[in-house]
Amino acid sequence: MTRPILCCFDIDGTLSAKMDQYDESLNNLLSLRPHPNSIRIVMAALTLDNAEVMFCTGRSKGAYGATWRWLNRHLGIAHLGKRVTLVCRPPETPLDAIPQYKLSEVVQAIRRQPEKLAELRCYDDSVQNLRLMQTLRPMVDKLRLYRVEDGVATAWAL
Repeated sequence: MTRPILCCFDIDGTLSAKMDQYDESLNNLLSLRPHPNSIRIVMAALTLDNAEVMFCTGRSKGAYGATWRWLNRHLGIAHLGKRVTLVCRPPETPLDAIPQYKLSEVVQAIRRQPEKLAELRCYDDSVQNLRLMQTLRPMVDKLRLYRVEDGVATAWAL
């Protein structure tokens, strides 16, 4: 079996249109428009035998259920039989601490792996988040970072 790959996706501004000022109402969360290109990238990752897919969002834990519903509606993840993780920030984590929170969640996901990751792929619309993820290079054999704008992923230079 080939060594594992971790594919980490931001949601707002990456898989979907940006949320209006963190309006986490159920109607707003469920009505966010997905970016078809980003959805295709996630679906491709979900087909890889050795890949774990992680959604790491700045949404609060109170939005966890609605976020799963949105992901399932647009990706059909409930029926894939694939290991998929969703992490939402604790409510006490301020918005300006979201990048550091995301970094710590990805570090934990890497450390849970039984062996060193063959590859880490991170997709995010935030350059600040990508800069922090860049620090994970020593923990994996290959690091690939992608900046996503309007659903279009571009390799982000290390």
